[in-house]
Amino acid sequence: MKIKSLFFKGFTENLQSPQETRLHYLWFWLCIGFGLVALVVWLSLTPKLPQVGSLFSYDKLGHFLAYATLMGWFAQLHPVSRHLRLALYLIFLGVFLEYLQSLSAVRTPDLVDAIANSLGVLIGWGLMQTQLVKTILFIDRVINSILYRLYK
Repeated sequence: MKIKSLFFKGFTENLQSPQETRLHYLWFWLCIGFGLVALVVWLSLTPKLPQVGSLFSYDKLGHFLAYATLMGWFAQLHPVSRHLRLALYLIFLGVFLEYLQSLSAVRTPDLVDAIANSLGVLIGWGLMQTQLVKTILFIDRVINSILYRLYK
């Protein structure tokens, strides 16, 4: 019953007030985000990609989903006023990693990959204009509530 009310409260309150948007475990969410960035960089520059399965054999879909995820993740950790700058950084990262692939003897750059990366960023940005932008805030509050009850 309390989880249901916490869920409703987490997704319906106004996010304009800085006190309501404060994440208790921002450091944790940032570490996960930078881990995701490191994973994308590694996957972009590694000489031999790991074989995950048939779902991820679609290269462009993988690029798109990776960058949409990065944009969605970091957009939840930063105020809306920084979303444009964040989107530009991620688009630059995608283009720069494709350029770095051109310096490699085993990887080849692909303009369509850079476009898929950029489209992923734009779709991720668009999704963060919805209530999805409150997902990490909601999870953060649930974790904080559970930890508060455990260590009270």
